[in-house]
Amino acid sequence: MVVERSTGVIWCPGSNLYTLGTTLAAQFVQGYERIALGSDSALTSDDLLAQIRLAYAMGIPANVIFEMVTTRSAKVLNLNGGEGRLSEGSVADLLVIPDRGVSPAQALVWMSPEDIDVVFLEGQVNSVSDRCAPRLHDDLREGLQRFRFSGTVRNVRAPIQEILTETKKHLGDAIELAGWKVAA
Repeated sequence: MVVERSTGVIWCPGSNLYTLGTTLAAQFVQGYERIALGSDSALTSDDLLAQIRLAYAMGIPANVIFEMVTTRSAKVLNLNGGEGRLSEGSVADLLVIPDRGVSPAQALVWMSPEDIDVVFLEGQVNSVSDRCAPRLHDDLREGLQRFRFSGTVRNVRAPIQEILTETKKHLGDAIELAGWKVAA
């Protein structure tokens, strides 16, 4: 019925396996162009990188996974303004990771949170690693606050101190975000 009606699907294999004990077959996922990869909840699955690794372990090729988080997801969400790809003059959401000498698709499926050096949202630096922050011009780092999760330090564009202060009032010092230990 999904194929017959050309329905878009956001696939979260970890959540499917946790809640249903099963998920879509790899062959269907590879062959149907209107499936995007997602992560629906920290309660039922891990983050998007974990979903990427799970899809890869299930036999979905790296190039298909790459499309599922770029061009295919733009199609599923009916985004027609250049989303899902880099193009001159467009506003980009993208991330920067170290060059490992492999294709972008292969780098994606091997990537861990610690690999992410810079995250751009709508063309603005939203997060930068400590190792990459000194390379950025001062005005690109303005307004970023230090944040530590799972031993990795990030500088993020969010009121981290305020958020952690309020959270500690209710949860104490042992704060976790989707299973990751958090501190300022």
